[in-house]
Amino acid sequence: MAVTKKTASVSEEIKKTETKTTSKTQKKFAPDEVIECRSVTVGQLVGTGKKSQIYYLWSNYGDIQYVEYQDLLAWKSSRSGYVYNPQFIIENDELLEQWPDVKAVNDKIKSADCNKIFNQTAQQFEISLTKVPESYKFVVVNMARAKIESGELDSVAKIKALDKAFGTDLMSHVSN
Repeated sequence: MAVTKKTASVSEEIKKTETKTTSKTQKKFAPDEVIECRSVTVGQLVGTGKKSQIYYLWSNYGDIQYVEYQDLLAWKSSRSGYVYNPQFIIENDELLEQWPDVKAVNDKIKSADCNKIFNQTAQQFEISLTKVPESYKFVVVNMARAKIESGELDSVAKIKALDKAFGTDLMSHVSN
């Protein structure tokens, strides 16, 4: 009887090990499989896939475009600014788990969401500007400029904080 229990527990351990191994198997992406990508660029973003030659177009910040895996891989392999100084972020967790360096860049951008930053108080806003990743400062400044022109950003304190943090002259865009 003790042998049967021992055999059963060994069988259970083997099954647990197989389950762990299976759950860690990485997904294989087909070259033409599309991956959701969200623009973090203010204004229009255009890119041509290095492999597929597909013309990708995002109209504005936050827009979604579906990019073929082979094009993302080519941009990653060439250390393209599309991926590493991101003009868009990849919205596929399975792929990002396989690309930890890209995931780290995407996570920094997600944590510095422009819309959240601009909705803060002036004091919180100034603190958040010091935490904006270097690769994202251009996006923040362009979004600020667009918000000033549309009248959405009229806080002098926030505009001065931007000028101080990034060495810009956005106050000159404010109408008197």
